[in-house]
Amino acid sequence: MMQVSGEGEANRQNMVLAAKALMMGMEWEKKICPDYLWRKVREDHPAILNPMRQKHNEDRWVDWLTYKNVNDWTDQEKAYLVELGMLKNKPGWINGIWSEVSLFHDNDSCYFLNTDETQHKFLTARNKGDSTTISYANVSFPRSGERIVVSSRHITGCYTVNLAGEVLPPLYIFDSKAKEEDKFCVDPNIVIGLPEVHGLYGLYETTCYAPYFAVCRKGLMDTSLWSQFNETAILNCYPRCNKTIVRCPLTNKLL
Repeated sequence: MMQVSGEGEANRQNMVLAAKALMMGMEWEKKICPDYLWRKVREDHPAILNPMRQKHNEDRWVDWLTYKNVNDWTDQEKAYLVELGMLKNKPGWINGIWSEVSLFHDNDSCYFLNTDETQHKFLTARNKGDSTTISYANVSFPRSGERIVVSSRHITGCYTVNLAGEVLPPLYIFDSKAKEEDKFCVDPNIVIGLPEVHGLYGLYETTCYAPYFAVCRKGLMDTSLWSQFNETAILNCYPRCNKTIVRCPLTNKLL
């Protein structure tokens, strides 16, 4: 069950603790050795309890992102969007790219969104590892080098763009060391000067939106925050968005 749910895999420590918990208060308590029970289960069910080295998340991502899996996911999404009425099951051009499916109307491209999140770590090093501070030195002499500052804290940025190339308001997630949610806070001076986004988003006039901010303990996206982000930030850009698709009978444009 742990493996299927993606919460982890079985190991001796967890399985022995689970066996003790199951026998607590039962007639088998202190009569059956949990270690013996674990060995017996492994001997009787070798097909489902194979000893193997634990995988890291990066290894799992590589295994999941195979050519077949990516194609299966893409085909499933195509079938869903065709059934929903957002795509035509006919080949055509989408933003200059030939595709197996096509749009009912060119304006539909603004309703296809892609969101990605990235971590902005608190450190003074560039991606290559050198310092961001510029210094001047004589190449004829050995360089002493400077220390860089690396912190365990970070900010998560969630960035969204639609198929029309319009940028939607980003979400910045700050971490907090507070144990209670009502004490989560952030210095308002941090958010001063951040850029705003402009776009049509399916409307007739350009609208402007400021970035959104959230604070949670680990500074990461979770299911609850993802739902709030969609309802507050994303849907706010699309005031004419409906749960059911209604199109103009003459132009096929979404109403």
